[in-house]
Amino acid sequence: ATGRRFHAFANEHHADTHIDKEKGESPNDRNDRAIRVAAAWYAKVLEGERGVMLVTNDRDCKAKAVKEGLQCNTVHEFVRANM
Repeated sequence: ATGRRFHAFANEHHADTHIDKEKGESPNDRNDRAIRVAAAWYAKVLEGERGVMLVTNDRDCKAKAVKEGLQCNTVHEFVRANM
């Protein structure tokens, strides 16, 4: 649909976005990294067509996303900017 503003993606089942847990990595940190990898993949695939925004309230995940060059907002920032 043309009005769609979000998409769900099963990154665990895609060869370009699946990641393995690193030694010593917590399940939460692995999940956050998997989400950033999927967002980076989407940004690359959709380059020039649409922007990709990662939305998270996890401060560490947001800081890492921004450092990795991803567009990232907290839920509050996203709502303020889009409502």
